[in-house]
Amino acid sequence: MQKRVKEFIEKAVILILTFVIAFIEKAKIFIVAFVIFLTVTLACAELPPGKAISNTVGINPNVTIRIVWHGTYWGDTVIPLTSAILNGVIYGIITW
Repeated sequence: MQKRVKEFIEKAVILILTFVIAFIEKAKIFIVAFVIFLTVTLACAELPPGKAISNTVGINPNVTIRIVWHGTYWGDTVIPLTSAILNGVIYGIITW
């Protein structure tokens, strides 16, 4: 009886580790796709579907944000940033 329990536990641990390793590999793919599409959308905010979703949700296009990073000032409306985040998540999930 103890031998069966031990074999069951060993198989269960191997199965769980297999799923964890597969999830980590897919998470790496998601992160890479997220960063790529975030950057592309920041460069070209018209990339669908981020802008369409931002407009549908009703985000005020007149709101501006101020980003200062290493002494460089970036000011832009919220729409490109929200579009970039949405596109990063959506295309990251599709790629995943």
